[in-house]
Amino acid sequence: MPERSGRDKRTSMGTSSRDAGSCSNPADDPLPVYHQRSQVPAGKFRLVLGRHAFFTHASTNNNPWLNSFSPENTLWIHPKPADSLGINDASLVEVASGVGTVRLKARVTPKIRPDCVFMQHGYGKRSPWLRLANSGGSDAQLLETAWDKVSGGAALHETFVKVRKV
Repeated sequence: MPERSGRDKRTSMGTSSRDAGSCSNPADDPLPVYHQRSQVPAGKFRLVLGRHAFFTHASTNNNPWLNSFSPENTLWIHPKPADSLGINDASLVEVASGVGTVRLKARVTPKIRPDCVFMQHGYGKRSPWLRLANSGGSDAQLLETAWDKVSGGAALHETFVKVRKV
């Protein structure tokens, strides 16, 4: 059993065991503290983004063989809210955030939470060089600017959207 006294021991790197892993500023805690996520506002959905294993970046959608697996993205929506909005499988829907709007087909599925919608990344591009990736909706047109408090990276699931049948 390791000794648990308050004595200072030296590590193999010559630093004090008391200093190992400590921060110079107590406010810079190396272990993140959980913060409750923003709640989904009434009448909206949390937009969740993702990728298929065979698409790594938007440019791979321009590969005819890979594109044949999934030629356009869809908006996954749970059956309960889909029913209340009159949305069926393959219905054309409009998805709107505070910064943009896209149209794409719906996929009604119980594989998504009722307060969330999901769409694949890499579609809806408007580039003359991407002949195949221009179908579906572009998530980039919907994402609002949000930053993760711990990592400083983009918080991609903090955009809330309204969905309606077109």
